[in-house]
Amino acid sequence: MKNVIMFKYRVVFFELLLIFLPLHLLFAFSAEVNSHNSDEDTVIQISARSGYKFANEQGTFGGNNYIIGFREFEDRLNDLPLPNESGYPLDELKENMACTLIAETILANEAKKEKLDNLPQVKLMAEEYHKEALYEQWMNSEVTDKIKVSEKEIQKGYNRLKEIRYVDYWTSPSLKEASKIRNSILKGLKPGIKHILKKLEYGEALENVEDSVYSLKIGQTTLPIKVDSLYYVFKLIKTETDKRYAKEDIGFYKSTILDRLKSKEKLYLVSSILNVLMKDKGYNLETGPYKFLLQQLQPIIFNNQLPEENRAEIIQQELVTKKVNSNNMFKKPMIVFKDGKVWTVKDVWNKLAVCPYPLNYDTPEELESGLQRVIKEIVLLESIAKDAQNKELSDSFYVKYQSQMWTNNLLAQALLDKYRKSISMNNQNLLAFYDSTKNNYIEPERRKIIPLVVHDKKLADRLFEKIDKGADILSLAKKYSLNKVGLDKKEPGIYITPYTWGEAGKSVFKLKPGQITRPKKVDDSSYAIIKLIEVKSAAPYPFDQIRDQLYSTLQDQKLQKHVNKFLLKVIKNYRIMISWKELSKVQYFGGSMGVEKTHFPLRNAVPGFPLFNHNAKWFNEGVSKNKY
Repeated sequence: MKNVIMFKYRVVFFELLLIFLPLHLLFAFSAEVNSHNSDEDTVIQISARSGYKFANEQGTFGGNNYIIGFREFEDRLNDLPLPNESGYPLDELKENMACTLIAETILANEAKKEKLDNLPQVKLMAEEYHKEALYEQWMNSEVTDKIKVSEKEIQKGYNRLKEIRYVDYWTSPSLKEASKIRNSILKGLKPGIKHILKKLEYGEALENVEDSVYSLKIGQTTLPIKVDSLYYVFKLIKTETDKRYAKEDIGFYKSTILDRLKSKEKLYLVSSILNVLMKDKGYNLETGPYKFLLQQLQPIIFNNQLPEENRAEIIQQELVTKKVNSNNMFKKPMIVFKDGKVWTVKDVWNKLAVCPYPLNYDTPEELESGLQRVIKEIVLLESIAKDAQNKELSDSFYVKYQSQMWTNNLLAQALLDKYRKSISMNNQNLLAFYDSTKNNYIEPERRKIIPLVVHDKKLADRLFEKIDKGADILSLAKKYSLNKVGLDKKEPGIYITPYTWGEAGKSVFKLKPGQITRPKKVDDSSYAIIKLIEVKSAAPYPFDQIRDQLYSTLQDQKLQKHVNKFLLKVIKNYRIMISWKELSKVQYFGGSMGVEKTHFPLRNAVPGFPLFNHNAKWFNEGVSKNKY
């Protein structure tokens, strides 16, 4: 028998939905696409002056112009990584964003002139962004636009939105057994299996479940409802008004209800469309090459040195930079499609390096099963993108605008990376920078403690009495404490700040060395007795401890000077107009920490880019601020 893992690939995502669907999953395939036209109001227009061209000889949608429209500007402004802590007046903040988007566009064009768009990783990423835009437009055109909601459905949704329902439910794999459970309930008897109490809010359950539950009166029971492989029986226990939604009339919540109704319809419509689209997309996964790929991925994914907060992104960067051409196994076919097409190990590696799905698994077992799901997601994305291409959705405003925005950002970042790599600094530079800025890097006051943590308050009280009578807290902590970190060191203890351990931790900062706290509640299930050993006053961090941070900060400063100098040199080649009329209409809601796309976990709603200051010389001298 041929040594393959067989996949009869069809869309099964919707068969895996839990009966009580978390609300955010209802939006998992939302295209997040608003309707736009190619003549959308222009906020910024950038054109090349006579004798100077854009590198691709075309601007946004043809001609030698780049257009930054109202939606892009407002989205980028409101996706700034932090609220406006700098205190800029709103007009200045908008001007900074205008400055930033102009800089990004010019840097992107100059990157093309330096052929950075031919770098393999840049080409791969640009192609990926285009596919993702096609995917989103396809979801909008083929699914969202086809969903119609009647006023009657909106009224029904409003009635449900105002009410919370509490149900008991029972499950069984057998219809016969589920019917017996229901009959027992109707007779007032207790079924043989335990019930589960569930609080049900509008939009949280599958449609057939919600319709059945909301048709009940208190005390009534549904017929058995099949969901996947189980039969459910629900009994309505009580109802209550949802105070969040009872204050306003239907007009106030109409858009919310429409979103929820459309999201539910999307699940069913997407499922039926994708089952047809993916009908001929079956493939075989070759075992040998697949295991080789797993072996190559493991050292990258299970690197203990990777910071947890952005581990997924770093893993992909490692995939991009790792050279895979030297091993012949990378040339082996790994995925063989039903239509005869093949993806080699190298093809899959390259797709994993740019795909919007994370690979930050915790164990080799999770990687092995999770990677198969990621491959399915990639096949799905590319199949939808191809279908969108065939339907000429590449010509839509949304695809053009998204592709340009993400690719411009990608190219501008590539040029910044090139400049960054050219900046070098020695230890002497860093020491001088440290001496001039070390008061900006203050380590807070820390206190070294020996904690004795137990679950039982009575035990904590007894142990405190022993310590108070002369018993050694370290010996007792080694025997009884739930937290034994740092107890076995030559100089036992751990350091904490005022923000560690809640109220128990704060109490330590009222002690003198050698003193001990009475039992303090740490959380709902533990109590701590703490002895203060040593006080370390607030002071600048040691140089060696923050050397990397200093290097990055100083490099950023040098990079900023270099880029501003470069922009001052090239700005004369561009004619830039800002529509202050449109700019005045842009709303700012305080910034965000970046909104992730639910259907693409490694993508934010808009790309990030360092914010440029509108007081820069190149901006003031080279940008026309006349109204037009």
